[in-house]
Amino acid sequence: MSSNALPTAAFDGLIENLAHVLEVTQNSQPQSHEARLALFLATTAFKDGITQAKDLATALPGGELLIEEQNQVIAMLEELRDRKRQQLAELSMCALSTSSGQSTQDMKMEIDSTASSPHD
Repeated sequence: MSSNALPTAAFDGLIENLAHVLEVTQNSQPQSHEARLALFLATTAFKDGITQAKDLATALPGGELLIEEQNQVIAMLEELRDRKRQQLAELSMCALSTSSGQSTQDMKMEIDSTASSPHD
């Protein structure tokens, strides 16, 4: 897993905490001390979970970019990916046409002579 991955465990307990807050508010009498304490503890746990989740989400790389800027970066990366795929396809076609037209020995000779020739 990447070191930049969002730890989902921080988000797993949020629904449970919210459900607990709702359960306490619906099943208890607001006048009792125990009910108020249970509600306070439940809401505190939920607020702490929300704060931690927000901090983690804010700290994600790229989070400082606007959505429009993120979309531009994504488009640039997709274009780069597509160019690399095209280059690989062209190289593959070139290698196939070269290998069908020449013997392996001729190809090795051509590669060797190219590698040993000086560049100007």
